[in-house]
Amino acid sequence: MAGSIPNKDKGIIATIDAHVLGQSIDAVGGYFTALTVGDKGILDKNLDSKIKGATGFKCAAFFTRLWIEHNAVIFFDVLVDATTGAKGNPAGIISSQIRAEQTKILFNGTVGAYQTTLGTTGAGNQDVLTSVTVKGQIWRSKDGTLHLDDLGEESFGQSHHLQKFRIGVLPDKETDLQLNFGGLAEGIWTVAPLS
Repeated sequence: MAGSIPNKDKGIIATIDAHVLGQSIDAVGGYFTALTVGDKGILDKNLDSKIKGATGFKCAAFFTRLWIEHNAVIFFDVLVDATTGAKGNPAGIISSQIRAEQTKILFNGTVGAYQTTLGTTGAGNQDVLTSVTVKGQIWRSKDGTLHLDDLGEESFGQSHHLQKFRIGVLPDKETDLQLNFGGLAEGIWTVAPLS
């Protein structure tokens, strides 16, 4: 890990309110513009995010926390839609991988995070985590524990339900996660595969 990273211990904490309400003050919205879990688990981009304004910014998933352990494994607390779209039910697709008998589960996702501070066009709005594609496999620890967990349903408002999962990913190769927190401190999380 290089650079002066203000939150390297707890990771990036994002809020779903930022996606739902749009340009709320001092909110970080974390997102996956593309997400595949398993060989055929391509998730629909059917979540509508408002973090970059009123126009449609479609995502496959949101994250509420992203952090790194052992400088090698990237963890995400991910929220996906629980309703069925053109490519199936995103929550069902991920759930079906949890107890499936397989040697490894492939992961491919383009992840980013955006901070909103000064309305729809203010200079304070910025990418906190510049979009980067993470490819690898779901991490299975030495004792055989698969880091793919169902954390249950979360409700937002009266009408919508999202399913939450915790996913640990071992990238295929070194991945630079470029962080920017308002120019006060910038740094790069460099994630290297376990040898």
